[in-house]
Amino acid sequence: MARFAQLIRSIFEQSKEKIVTLDEEFEFLKLYLDLEKLRFKDKEKINFEVDKTISEADYDLQIPPLLIQPIVENAFKHGLMHKEEGGELKIEFSKNDEFLFCKIEDNGVGRELAREMGEGKLRRERPSGLKTAKERLAILNQSSLKLKDFNNLVIQDLVDKRGKSIGTSVEVKIKYNNYNK
Repeated sequence: MARFAQLIRSIFEQSKEKIVTLDEEFEFLKLYLDLEKLRFKDKEKINFEVDKTISEADYDLQIPPLLIQPIVENAFKHGLMHKEEGGELKIEFSKNDEFLFCKIEDNGVGRELAREMGEGKLRRERPSGLKTAKERLAILNQSSLKLKDFNNLVIQDLVDKRGKSIGTSVEVKIKYNNYNK
């Protein structure tokens, strides 16, 4: 319960900020992933990797908050939740001189089957985390002429040789250090 309360406090704190450090984002994601591990009873294998292109000094990079977690949540909610066993989630971070890259890849049931499985459920439509992330990235892009038509969110359905869904990959490109607190 204490970890859940810590996550809720962190969400409230980050939602008030225009930017957070990369270190704060990593800590937030790790806390969220720890809670998902508990919820799924360690049935899912989670691999969180920070590429060598990110040094310790880069942990002070400034990025918008709450962009990655909703995408990770979607991987659990729509892909991995429907898998009986053997679920895997990989989150990889790297960077270049302008952008932080985050790739979230799961071996869940895939977007099409997840949609089909959700059709029979009676639920009120709520904004998805992915939609919110897209909207926030679009707003960030509007502030820069260079990024106006830039696609910084790429979603790919993963399929095997026979065309059967084997998961989803989402790549996010975030311009860093271009924000004012």
